[in-house]
Amino acid sequence: MTDSLTRETSVSDSVKGIVEERGIAMLPSAFKGLPKKVWNWFLTRPSSTHALMCAAVPGGGQIYNKKYWKAPIVWSLGLGCTYAITRYGSLYNEYRTAYRDFMSEDPLQYESWKAFVPRGDDAKDYVGNDNIRSRLQKGTTMYRRNRDFSIILSCLVYLLTLLDVYVDAEMVDYDISPNLSMWVADPRFATPIEGSIPIVGLQYSIPF
Repeated sequence: MTDSLTRETSVSDSVKGIVEERGIAMLPSAFKGLPKKVWNWFLTRPSSTHALMCAAVPGGGQIYNKKYWKAPIVWSLGLGCTYAITRYGSLYNEYRTAYRDFMSEDPLQYESWKAFVPRGDDAKDYVGNDNIRSRLQKGTTMYRRNRDFSIILSCLVYLLTLLDVYVDAEMVDYDISPNLSMWVADPRFATPIEGSIPIVGLQYSIPF
């Protein structure tokens, strides 16, 4: 009984090994050893190229640079910008549609602009009303401007996150030692040429 169980276990192990080998062999060469490559990729010293690639996902570059506390800030900024674009875009579409319908030849057949009529009043009395027309026109202009500004601000925020990721990756080996020393090199005097006028000069350098 024990021998049969041992043989069944060995057979199952061999079959499992063959399946795994064939499964790996069926994968493209680029995917072989991919988990190990990805793990080593994150364990190596941060690279600005890799950091920018990870920054394609908001917060990914900060996590790659091991600046984990910055990731929630990036996510919060992204959510705020997304909300602003969505909110102002929705209001712009609402006012634009209402203004277009109000300025049509038969505005009574549309319901979009009637929401701007005072409650309890008849919409027929407000056809061609200058106050509603001005309100809809100003709202369309204002919310379109706010939406465009939100888009521009979102692009600037994203560029700043990319700059932050790049700087963090490049400055990982930067020496921030408080040792700010200065020394004076040995003076060197050139041999004067006969008949020439001696010239005194000063040279300094700041090493990084």
